[in-house]
Amino acid sequence: EPSIDSLPDELELREQALPDASHWQIAVQRASGLFGLTPAQVLNAANVGRLVDDVRQAATQKRDATARLVSQVRDRSTRYAPGVVGARQQTAESAQALLASLVQAAEGDMVAALASATLQTSDAAVGRTLGQALACADALTNTRWEMFDAMRDLQDHRRDAAASVLSRLSEVLTSDEHVLPLKARLEELERDAMRLLTAAAPPPAPAPAPTPAAAPVPLPFPPAPAAMGPEVVEEKQQLHLSGEAAAAALDDLKARMARDSDLELTLSWRLQRKGTQL
Repeated sequence: EPSIDSLPDELELREQALPDASHWQIAVQRASGLFGLTPAQVLNAANVGRLVDDVRQAATQKRDATARLVSQVRDRSTRYAPGVVGARQQTAESAQALLASLVQAAEGDMVAALASATLQTSDAAVGRTLGQALACADALTNTRWEMFDAMRDLQDHRRDAAASVLSRLSEVLTSDEHVLPLKARLEELERDAMRLLTAAAPPPAPAPAPTPAAAPVPLPFPPAPAAMGPEVVEEKQQLHLSGEAAAAALDDLKARMARDSDLELTLSWRLQRKGTQL
């Protein structure tokens, strides 16, 4: 048995074995936020031992699911969100690195390892990812990805809707779990993809009714040439001629018509007796 003189030395060794108080407070907060544990707040050897055991057990339990999640997220992001290392992948990789460091840490270093671990995103993001790692890994495994592949090739009336679904898929794969829950969103997108791929094509638009040909407009007949009216060569009236004078006038007309065969004569006469009334 230790002597009374040796007790102070043993108490001093126990105090030296306890972690730094600031590390302890951070570790307690992280054990709660990252793993859902409820460690005691008081810093003593018993509470430290319990925290170390609980954190190591939680890290070991979540390690395989988190590794699956990292692999699945990398693969799906490469296929459907190329060129982008999204927050979901960064958080999953950060969670995987944290679990590896905690599983490998010596018992005396566990509190410091948990308190000083660098997370690429945030404690809230990593904690949510660790809590949903198994559900998310299963969702990524079981989703019917062939439907999203088929949507890439659509060039008909569904092309714009397919592009919208694929854009939403890219957003889900690159967003943190606490921002967009993966399992629920994948189920929603899968339903939308199924509806789109099985949608009936719209009926063809009715052909426009043929426009009736306009009745041909008859061309106007060229105007008939104006009738050539007779040309009046001479017209006069002689009244009260004697028989001799009338004979002379008629002889003159006869001579003129003999000279010009185109001449026509229009006659109008009146015979009256001298000194009588009509």
